[in-house]
Amino acid sequence: MSNFIKKIDKKPSFEKENYFKGYSFLKENRQMDLDYIIMNYGHDFYQIDAVSTHIYYILDGQGEANIAGERYTLETGLVVEIPKDTEWAFKGNLKMLEISIPKFNPETCKYTKKNDL
Repeated sequence: MSNFIKKIDKKPSFEKENYFKGYSFLKENRQMDLDYIIMNYGHDFYQIDAVSTHIYYILDGQGEANIAGERYTLETGLVVEIPKDTEWAFKGNLKMLEISIPKFNPETCKYTKKNDL
């Protein structure tokens, strides 16, 4: 490949067994993340990211989200924007693209409670 065209690796870049796996496209980029995520179940806990905004484009599937205490149905074709300092969790069987700006840092993400979706 080249600096301009990226291909998904065969091995996931990150994975939570039985929940989701993800493939990072922009590993060298220091400003943002672009990930392809296959979600088999959902998040195990709600989370709040103190720094990054997360933008998801739902490529395929259905699920649910709880964002800032409100429940939403997720389906193919939707875009979901989760601003920093917002509590949220997903559940479902989804294929998504995720953009994190700035780049996701697990040290700025707090897990708050068990996912009840």
